[in-house]
Amino acid sequence: MQTYQYTKNFTLADDTKGISSLKDKKLSQIVTVFHIGHWHELTGMGLEKDPDAGTHGGIDTVSFSQYQVARTILANPNAMILEEGTTKIRYAKAEPYFESIFPSGFPVKYEELSVDQKEALETYRAPAILLGLNLVKYIYPTQSIEDYNRLSQYWEETFMPKLIKIMEERQDYAIQYCIADDELQKSMRKPRDDEEHSKYFNEILEKDEVLMLDRERITIEYIKSAVKSIKFDQTILLIFGALHRFEERIKESKHSNIIYGGYIPTSKSKDLEPIIRTEKIYEAETFSLLLKSQNQSPKLKKYIN
Repeated sequence: MQTYQYTKNFTLADDTKGISSLKDKKLSQIVTVFHIGHWHELTGMGLEKDPDAGTHGGIDTVSFSQYQVARTILANPNAMILEEGTTKIRYAKAEPYFESIFPSGFPVKYEELSVDQKEALETYRAPAILLGLNLVKYIYPTQSIEDYNRLSQYWEETFMPKLIKIMEERQDYAIQYCIADDELQKSMRKPRDDEEHSKYFNEILEKDEVLMLDRERITIEYIKSAVKSIKFDQTILLIFGALHRFEERIKESKHSNIIYGGYIPTSKSKDLEPIIRTEKIYEAETFSLLLKSQNQSPKLKKYIN
């Protein structure tokens, strides 16, 4: 079985201690952003009660998405990785737990993942696991801790009550995904419909300016900071929810040095993608900007298509 092998130590780049280390210098480098639309479990919604519950129904859906995220990252070792929800630069550090779950490294084929490995991908997500296996050097933030706390508070105190109220009005048994009240779940008359539930949940979320537009604009500000700190043209892989539209936010920013490269879906099926996109779309299985690059890691080259 082929795997991505991990190493015990990394020598980190000298300028990784803060995106704004060259803040005052005017640079002309071009940053190209590719949005990797990932799926992940939604915590704080009662989802942890249901072993089959995921953003779009099922551990297999989430783990497959995170596997595709990992594959895309590993296929582009020179890219800068920004992850949704991250509030500080995270450095590679050997994690015994991940090494025990992935004793031979990261499997190349999804079919080779064990149940424990799929559960780890669902719970911890691909970037954390790749850091723990020393397969990536660092992951960059997309928001500050203050932004994170403010958005978390909005999610719990404003968005979720609004969503639950809508579900109650619809008498939808899918409300079991969002509350821990077993009696109330039983009182719902309509059988659960995962597809319908996902559809109207996504519609409500997509229209929420705080959870969607605010988070996207905050992320663009971090990308602007990245532009100021780099010394060469750079590719950014932006790992963010599949409902977001960063092409629009980048155009809105009117930053001449930031280009939107396209969208990379990670769903098991195109039918699971929540919104229709007009931008250029790449297949995760074949996406690699570095296939012809002399700088590509020899260690990973043999695993990339």
